[in-house]
Amino acid sequence: MDRVEVVKGPGSLMYGSDGIAGVLNFLAPKALPLGQVKTQVSSNYQSNNNLIGYSVANAGNKDGLQWLGRFSNKFAGNYQNAYDGKVFNSGFKEINGSLFLGINKSWGHSHLTVSSYNNTLNLVEGERDELGRFIYENANGDEVAATDKDLKGYKTGFPHQKINHIGVASNNYFILDKGTLNADFGFQNNKRKEYEDPSAPDQPALFFDLNTLNYNVRYNFEKSKGWETSVGIGGMWQSNTNRGEEFMIPAYHLFDAGGFVFTQKTFFDKLTLAGGIRFDNRYMNSKELYLNEDENPVSGTDPDAELKFSAFNKSYNGISGSLGLSYKVDKNSTFKFNVSRGFRAPNSTELSANGRHEGTFRYIIGKADLKSEISHQLDVATFLIPNISRWRLHHL
Repeated sequence: MDRVEVVKGPGSLMYGSDGIAGVLNFLAPKALPLGQVKTQVSSNYQSNNNLIGYSVANAGNKDGLQWLGRFSNKFAGNYQNAYDGKVFNSGFKEINGSLFLGINKSWGHSHLTVSSYNNTLNLVEGERDELGRFIYENANGDEVAATDKDLKGYKTGFPHQKINHIGVASNNYFILDKGTLNADFGFQNNKRKEYEDPSAPDQPALFFDLNTLNYNVRYNFEKSKGWETSVGIGGMWQSNTNRGEEFMIPAYHLFDAGGFVFTQKTFFDKLTLAGGIRFDNRYMNSKELYLNEDENPVSGTDPDAELKFSAFNKSYNGISGSLGLSYKVDKNSTFKFNVSRGFRAPNSTELSANGRHEGTFRYIIGKADLKSEISHQLDVATFLIPNISRWRLHHL
């Protein structure tokens, strides 16, 4: 990512119901100027946990064809502090890669991004013996004290989690006779595995397999009497499957769909009026799960069956709206006023979780009768842009 922008006010309506108080938009690097090719190599070392990281990238822009490929890797050992010294099982490893391909022509552009994120993260438990040494369970099931050798290096211990995330995004912009069309589609597969037992190092206790498909299509009308208007639809399809031996959230299917209208106009080159309204629907189907005394899934008719997750079908509807004014006082200051109403439907964890979350040291219990979250927000702000060159000269 090259930079991050904060979207508040009417513009956030284009991003769906979860942007209840604004949107963080992570933006990819801009394309190189036409005809340029650039290779970048960077590296980094941190002494506290002996982190070593490096990244290699190649980017170019030839005849309207753009590309950016990147590979990065970093690994860290146990961190240390003044109270504990080296903290056992606090290291991590990452291997990441991405490829961006794009074509820019007179009709618009089409961009494709493929990324792979792979993280192995040790989880600190902090248990100690009577001498204050960190202890852990070995492959034989015995509790042993961590030695100086155990505290050094880049070992993957127990418990730890592995995250493998693959993303594919297609971003398209078409110039039409009477306007323009944005069409964005994305698919993500996220696998999160948690390993607890050193005697079965390849058997995950928790294994969430999450698939997500996002879609956003927006038509931007040709500017008319100074008004710039857009209409669009967007939403998400999501499916979670549990493939491990423990269960914190149920298997479920989710479908979001929403439509919006957004418009704005600038008066006298100083005052901009912007407003919009959006309607969203979220439908969720959650699967029931029964476990026996050994915590294994069984039929609900089994005599030892105990209900872990209840089945339910939920549908949530909501309207979001926003109206804002922006007044440019002078070239260095802007005054903004905005009033809005936001909507957010509850997610699967909030509705149905029932299990221990090792990474946060919490036992999480959902509540199936949660209602949608509604917000009313009033923003008044003044933005001042200081004269940086004068400030630097004065302080030099």
